Amino acid sequence: MLTISRIGVAVASIFLTVLAGCASDPAYISTADKNLHIENKLIESGFAHKYYSYLYVSEVDQNCQFKYLGYVALDKPILDIGLPTNKPLLLRAEFATFNRFSQPKVSRIDTSYLIQLKPNAKYAADIQRNEIMYKFTLYNGQMIGDPKRRIGKNNNNACSKIIGTAD
Repeated sequence: MLTISRIGVAVASIFLTVLAGCASDPAYISTADKNLHIENKLIESGFAHKYYSYLYVSEVDQNCQFKYLGYVALDKPILDIGLPTNKPLLLRAEFATFNRFSQPKVSRIDTSYLIQLKPNAKYAADIQRNEIMYKFTLYNGQMIGDPKRRIGKNNNNACSKIIGTAD
């Protein structure tokens, strides 16, 4: 019985650590102009697994230094947020999984875009997650799924090697 309670305490402490890590970061405060439409197709958490998804927003200066602006919890099927324009931004989607019954651990996978949004332009993000796949795709305009409007990851930028934006 003592072993079960130790495992329970370990699992609970890891779960609280995950939540505390996100709670200590500031939530992103959206600009007035909602220029990014996000569609989420995320797997729902079950009894054995807890799934978390976030979009982290940072400004990037000419020296590849980051100014963290905050996170957006991807907890709704549709979100509209406003992002700064005319500034390089790092948009990083993170997918975290907490497994309750196997080894107590948290696994994280993230993918990033280095982009500069244009004023008065609209963008869309397609964020998908299931048990084996994670996907974060940006588009010009609000038409998700149109390959002609897909925004490529910026691999030619000097900061991309530091950030790791390669496909």
